[in-house]
Amino acid sequence: MSTTQPVEQSFSQWDGKTPFFNGAPTQGRRVYLTAVDESGAFLAYGVAPTPRDVRFIVRGANPSEEERFIAEIRREGAQLTHGAPPFEIYTGGDKAPPPSGGSTPPPGSADPQQQLLRKL
Repeated sequence: MSTTQPVEQSFSQWDGKTPFFNGAPTQGRRVYLTAVDESGAFLAYGVAPTPRDVRFIVRGANPSEEERFIAEIRREGAQLTHGAPPFEIYTGGDKAPPPSGGSTPPPGSADPQQQLLRKL
């Protein structure tokens, strides 16, 4: 996976024209969509296949934005998976997990027990 960290963007600020997968290979595009809270807010990770790389992170605020986001990524040919990506997704500000025997790892770690629900 690339060491370059994608910038998180707000779906409400998306211009409606620029593709989320701009420049990424067409085949193998995948989006992992996670719920943030009960209001319908979501966090999405767009992944390109080669190298397996998080190309973008999008935060949406409500179910209407989620519907529009899903329609756009389908137009771009991406497969949709509900849930967290199956790999580490540190976003610059997260700290690495503590050594074995430490406390709970931060959000985005590869620990399968860790939930990626984050507060807005």
